[in-house]
Amino acid sequence: MVSRSIRACLPAAEVGHVNLVSDVEESLPKVRIDRRRLSKVFVNLIENAIQHSPNGGTVTIQARMLISDGKQDWVECAIRDNGPGILDQDLPKIFEPFFSKRRGGTGLGLAIAQRIMEEHGGKLIAGNNPDVGACMIARFPVALEGDQ
Repeated sequence: MVSRSIRACLPAAEVGHVNLVSDVEESLPKVRIDRRRLSKVFVNLIENAIQHSPNGGTVTIQARMLISDGKQDWVECAIRDNGPGILDQDLPKIFEPFFSKRRGGTGLGLAIAQRIMEEHGGKLIAGNNPDVGACMIARFPVALEGDQ
């Protein structure tokens, strides 16, 4: 599903002169998702990263297993760009409906993405990379042995 979302964003990346890099671990466990709805989340996150990246920039899509404290394991997908990042004062508002810093943006994409993630028992986390750019993290719970 992540690979399909990346392919769907290739035309936007070409127009914006942005490189897309996929860094997905091979042996990730399966998680229960609605592919159609989650694909919209990933396309939204990747397109946002493309739009905020400079010409010649790179958007990296990573997916890996995140081992927690034993209560719940997660599959974590991070979309990182090398744009200006998210201002500290904007971080608390980023998932509010109609909040947008992008010209022509409706401010609904991240609000809807967060709701879809929550409906899947997951989390959507906004932040910045340590060096430069923004990072959006989507975490999905891995079904425990007895939950199959």
